[in-house]
Amino acid sequence: MTATRRLQLAAEGSPRIGLLLRNVAGCGPSSAVTRWRVGSLPDTAARPRWQLDLLRCRAGRPASWQACWAAGRLEVDGASLARPA
Repeated sequence: MTATRRLQLAAEGSPRIGLLLRNVAGCGPSSAVTRWRVGSLPDTAARPRWQLDLLRCRAGRPASWQACWAAGRLEVDGASLARPA
């Protein structure tokens, strides 16, 4: 827990995003604010797609979304998220 807490504090103090990728098998406790599961979905029209599951979120609820990459943008459940300039 000490190592993941240090990573969490470093991410909070940075303008960048902090990601910790772990194998599901043998996962121990973590101090991460959120826990996600990301899986691939079959491509449609040669566009990569993912299933995004928010498993844990402090002061939040679990939820699921489908996302795809199209025309240089990430689309989440039909809503387009523009890439920051």
